[in-house]
Amino acid sequence: MDRLIVVLALVGGCVPTSYSYTPSTRGEVARQPGPGGCEFTVLRAPPDESFEEVGTFDHYNGDLPRDEAAFKKAVASLVCDVGGHAVIVPSGFKTATVITYTRGFHL
Repeated sequence: MDRLIVVLALVGGCVPTSYSYTPSTRGEVARQPGPGGCEFTVLRAPPDESFEEVGTFDHYNGDLPRDEAAFKKAVASLVCDVGGHAVIVPSGFKTATVITYTRGFHL
């Protein structure tokens, strides 16, 4: 019985962090990753410039990221796949809104 508990504890800690995606708009166009991957910014509030909401991410599985670097790693491929330029994360890393800038991608 003790071995089963240890095995379950070890297996439970190996679940990768993942997010579910809910689109807000149609016709997302995937961005091609550059040499360092797909660049995007993490914002704590909506930007002052015009943007369109593409969709939302909701934490689904694994440990909730504790910092921005871990969050970016968990959602990087998803942001690129849906054509996002930035992700708005008001607090914590449980939910996020993916956006595209009206004037195009920039950092």
